Amino acid sequence: MRTPFADADCWIALLSPKDQHHVGATALAAGLGEVSDVTTQMTLTEAFNAVAGSGEGGRQHVAELLKDPDGDPGVEIIPQTDPQFRAAAQRYASR
Repeated sequence: MRTPFADADCWIALLSPKDQHHVGATALAAGLGEVSDVTTQMTLTEAFNAVAGSGEGGRQHVAELLKDPDGDPGVEIIPQTDPQFRAAAQRYASR
């Protein structure tokens, strides 16, 4: 089984019908067949913030997803830990 990483752009395109890549992302997701996506809590936070700016419909959709974020067995959500955040901040600063 393939395990693609779903980044924030992927989630934004899938969650926002107004996104320029929504149709393509939806088609791609449907065509992948059986996959187990991997994403992170911080990736979802970024995507949810972007979608929330698209209006009430976007916020409502995200609110539904947040009721049970681990409810989709096809998506593994890696939690954000403090050491990961600090390492990411140091890496960011070094660039």
